[in-house]
Amino acid sequence: FHGAVEVYGREWSYGWSDEGTGVFSSPPKRCPLHAYRESVCLGSTDMSRRDVAQLLRQLEWPGDEYNLIRHNCCHWCEEFCRHLDVEPPPAWLNNLAAEVAKLDDGVRDVATNAQLAVEVAKAAVRRRSEEVHEVHEKILNAVEAKAEEFREAAALLRDSVEAKADELKEQAEATWHELEQKLGISRIGSFLTGEDLTARPGSALGQETPLVDTASQETHSGGCSSTSRNPLMESFRQGLLPFRGFGSERPTGGCEDAGRD
Repeated sequence: FHGAVEVYGREWSYGWSDEGTGVFSSPPKRCPLHAYRESVCLGSTDMSRRDVAQLLRQLEWPGDEYNLIRHNCCHWCEEFCRHLDVEPPPAWLNNLAAEVAKLDDGVRDVATNAQLAVEVAKAAVRRRSEEVHEVHEKILNAVEAKAEEFREAAALLRDSVEAKADELKEQAEATWHELEQKLGISRIGSFLTGEDLTARPGSALGQETPLVDTASQETHSGGCSSTSRNPLMESFRQGLLPFRGFGSERPTGGCEDAGRD
């Protein structure tokens, strides 16, 4: 319903307006925007015309704040009557707007609660994501730390192996040097080039040092002959291996050993 308050011969109400105040007046029962239904007596006011005019200036609600269910003409009439110190308009006048407002409040509450639930869910997802990221960082740091430990252990093992290899190499060289001194073959390469070490005074091998020269051997078996070189002796000739005495190899070239089954 539309409502208005008649006082001192004018009917006052409130409605929508693009700009300025929404309060307006019209002749009693002749509002051009609404059809008259009935009048309800609210009593008499003790305010003078001047006081009423001043009150109306105080109640100039902006027209663009009009709301059909929350800030309408009936709400303005209730406020006007309260200041006039008379009875308020009957409750049925604004019941529909009140019920719709309650329904709207419920809808708004549902929407607000839903929005709140969404925000809570988002916050939970963010917290969970942060926790997962934190766990991922911890695992990554642990893996990197363990990998660094493995690298350090591998480096220590490499250094240990290299040190052991150097030690064994030194021991081998010392042993070989000692063997050379004991056997007197430090110049064994001279023998291989034609010098007679047994003729050298002070030979560590005594009066005679039997040496085996396997530069070439001929093996005759069943009419076959072949010449082969001993690879160990060849290495010895080149100064790569110590001289320990050598045996002749089996003949090659397809001949079989004599007496072989």
